[in-house]
Amino acid sequence: MSLITASEVVTGGLSRPNPADIRLDKSLVSPHLDDAEYRWVVDWLGKDFYTVLEAEKGTSSAFSTPQYEALWNLHLKALCGFAVMYEAAPYMSMQAGTNGIYFMNNEHGENVKEKGFTMYQDSLKQRIEVKQKRMKDWLCASAANIPYFQASAIGCPETDCGCDDTSLFSTTGVVIPERKPKQYNPNEFWYER
Repeated sequence: MSLITASEVVTGGLSRPNPADIRLDKSLVSPHLDDAEYRWVVDWLGKDFYTVLEAEKGTSSAFSTPQYEALWNLHLKALCGFAVMYEAAPYMSMQAGTNGIYFMNNEHGENVKEKGFTMYQDSLKQRIEVKQKRMKDWLCASAANIPYFQASAIGCPETDCGCDDTSLFSTTGVVIPERKPKQYNPNEFWYER
C-alpha cells in the first residue's frame, strides 16, 4: 500500500498545470506507486514514521492528524507524485515487443523520442531532489510538533549539540567543527605556518 493513489497523481496537477486525466490513464501509473515511494520517499521520512503515515491515511484522501495533513499538503503529496511519474515514465512512453523496444506514437501528438524523454525524466529527478530537501528542512524544523516522528531517523541536527556558534551543519546533519590554526610554539622544531 502506498500513501498516494494513482488518481491523486493523475488528477493532482503534478504532470501538468491542469489535471492530466484527459490524456493519462491511471492504469499506466498505478503499478509504480509502491516502488516509487520505496525508492524516493521512505528513507526521507524514516521507515517507522512512513509506516505510521501509511496506517493513518489508509485508503482515505486525507489524514486525521493536522500535522500529517500539513506535511502531506506542503511537501509529501508532490514528492510522492513526482516520484511515481519518474518511475512510470519509461513504461508510459515505451513498449516492449517481440522485435524490441518501441516509443509509443499516437495521432494526438508527436512523440518526443529519446532526448525529450531523458529531459523529462531529468526534470522530474531534479524536482524530487528539491522536494526531498525541502521536506526534510520542514520536518527538522517541526519535529517537536509531529507525533511519532523521530528527527534522528532522517539525520536532523540536534537542537542542542553542545557546539559553539562557529560550527557548521551539513545537510545530512553531521557537525563539522571549525578548524582552529595551530599556534606557534618556539619549543617545537616543526610547526605549521
